[in-house]
Amino acid sequence: MALTTQHFFEARPESISQARSFTSEALTYWGLPDRVEDIRLCVSELATNAVVHGTVPGHGFLVKLDAQEETVRMEVHDSHRQHPKARQAADTDTSGRGLILVAALADGWGVQDRTPSGKIVWCCFKPAGGMTVLLTPSTPDLRLLVSLAAWTWADTRPDGHEAAHILITRAPALTGSGTAETAEAGVQRLSASLGGLAGAREVVPELERCLQIFGDQVLLHVPGVSRRLRLPTRRPWTELVARNAEAVPLLGLDPLPQTADAVRIDAYLDAMLASDRLIFGRAQLR
Repeated sequence: MALTTQHFFEARPESISQARSFTSEALTYWGLPDRVEDIRLCVSELATNAVVHGTVPGHGFLVKLDAQEETVRMEVHDSHRQHPKARQAADTDTSGRGLILVAALADGWGVQDRTPSGKIVWCCFKPAGGMTVLLTPSTPDLRLLVSLAAWTWADTRPDGHEAAHILITRAPALTGSGTAETAEAGVQRLSASLGGLAGAREVVPELERCLQIFGDQVLLHVPGVSRRLRLPTRRPWTELVARNAEAVPLLGLDPLPQTADAVRIDAYLDAMLASDRLIFGRAQLR
């Protein structure tokens, strides 16, 4: 069954946060929480473009959401006919990355003319519950990706230089017979897709160029999977990743809830190191 809702906003800065709230409230009401944060980020970028570039005097913009069995489609309608183009912003630019971020987070996006005037910028997202994408055996299952929990922090290496760390584990939400073995195999496939992580007693390998920075956002790209894993970040950590052009991902083979605090994370890391169930790599910026 298809679900549809839309809302018109005036072309003013405060409408951008209102569009984000409208989007998250609608998706939560429909029971589709899987991609809320990704869709909120995209509607924020497209609404900003509409307010700054896409409206003529006296006009606003429209946000429309359509949810079907396999796809959530988000549209932003505005009154300007000129189509936006994704471009690679310079490091010193404070804006210009919006459509690059949309392309990274969404499973598809595009622009079409609107009758009688204006345009529609749309993007589509595939919720985990309705996913029908077929993956090759070597790629991690998309349901595994949406069940992952992640933490980031900075630490000092033995040589005195700071390193950016990423801990990725499974959230303990999977249940059923054989689940633990299947999920652990999935994490190992995730490791293989990234280029092969190694144990603490081995040489830490360099992985594929799988990190992308968009403003304050850092995304982990998994080869063979359309979705990116958005990492929890703070500005100093993101700046450290940019300076080093790399980060150190750690994959934990045992589950850990996303709500874990620093004390529990430290205990988890100690236990995983002692049991050789933590694997490491060096992920490069793309």
